[in-house]
Amino acid sequence: MSETDRVNQFRTYTSRWSLLALMTIAGLLALVQANAMVGQRFGMRRHARGQMPSVDDQLQRMSKALSLNEDQQSKIKPILAQQRTEMQQIRNNSSISNDEKFSKMRNTHQQASSQIKALLSEDQQKKFDEFQQRQRERWQSREAGSHDQN
Repeated sequence: MSETDRVNQFRTYTSRWSLLALMTIAGLLALVQANAMVGQRFGMRRHARGQMPSVDDQLQRMSKALSLNEDQQSKIKPILAQQRTEMQQIRNNSSISNDEKFSKMRNTHQQASSQIKALLSEDQQKKFDEFQQRQRERWQSREAGSHDQN
């Protein structure tokens, strides 16, 4: 085999691998983009494990589920912000056990829920209870899934 044939064979070989690598990268990028579009379409937000959604995200979800008016939103937002601050302080407190953290977080959540519920109409209160039940079920299924993976 001549030197020219070897060079041509090498070029063909490397161009095939380059093309394969390029196609693989393009496929991965398309997959990532499609995944992001599906998440956006269904209103999914990605949060780091153990991280609470932002106050604005919580308020938006709650407003949609309960049909909150602007006055209610303006009164609920500081309650959610205070709850978030307290939850972060509890989570970051290394001097208490996980059981104590859980208990304190539950109390903080219950206090915020009571304050929010006081601002709602009777119909909204019923929807709020259902909303919270769905949130609990979602959290429990997520927790069960994380234990199954361990």
